[in-house]
Amino acid sequence: MNKHSDIILRTNSIDLVLVIIATLGTLAFILLPYLNQTFIRPILGVVVLFFLPGYTLIAALFPNKKSINRSQRIALSLGLSVAVVPAMTLILSFWFGVNLGPLLVALALFIVLCTVFAETRRRALPQSERFSVGLKQIKVVEKAFSGSAFSDSKSRGDKLLSVIFVLSIVALVSTLGYTLAFPNPGEPFTEFYILGTNGTIGSYATQYTLGEQQPVTVGIVNHEQQDMSYQLVVRLNDTNTSTVLYSENLSIANNQTWQKVLNLTPDRTGNNMTMEFLLYRENQAAPYRETYLPVTVS
Repeated sequence: MNKHSDIILRTNSIDLVLVIIATLGTLAFILLPYLNQTFIRPILGVVVLFFLPGYTLIAALFPNKKSINRSQRIALSLGLSVAVVPAMTLILSFWFGVNLGPLLVALALFIVLCTVFAETRRRALPQSERFSVGLKQIKVVEKAFSGSAFSDSKSRGDKLLSVIFVLSIVALVSTLGYTLAFPNPGEPFTEFYILGTNGTIGSYATQYTLGEQQPVTVGIVNHEQQDMSYQLVVRLNDTNTSTVLYSENLSIANNQTWQKVLNLTPDRTGNNMTMEFLLYRENQAAPYRETYLPVTVS
């Protein structure tokens, strides 16, 4: 074996290098066209979601190889990953909603920061005390499933962690297989909204002058899991009369958004009137979605 190969085999941080490679590879296979359609995407996704965040956090917290053994390190990596990912998803949902893109970026940053911190803490320790994974030592899964993991020489705590590890792997593989075989499309629905003069919620024009136009933005988002036909109707109502100010038939593809600025002109004066925005689906008699604005026309 040559000198360069021997150095690589004895590198302390090869596990952290593989972590970075796996993280960048996952981003590529999820975000890039063509790559995100291969079978490798769900495999890398499971690793990044359910193992790497916890592993890098444990690496940063326990750089010393005597702090915890390998079985404990793996079990804690799985457990912490299951805790970190939902917590991060919840936090990001306040700003971005439940969106895959921001979650992937946040997880990648978390993994990279923990990796840098782990490497810094390892280098601060003497060589003999650092936790290390060489190329010859990457047999963690084999040991976890082998009889040595449950041998009599192991302590009760080690045996329990080995059982947890095996059950976690089985649960993750089963969950992934079920998700791929029976994907849940979610509940079909249609978003229907109106925006005011500034393109924001709440800045609606409610005071009209007869003959004056006021802009109202109407938006429709089709989440019905199929292409849909709609009819949009805007009516002006008072206690005695109802007139149509705008009507349009629409065809919107699945997961597509339709948005348009309507310049509405009331056809009569009155107080305590209601401008109704009605959305009908597939020629149904009753409105599928509706919203209202109180208006006064002078």
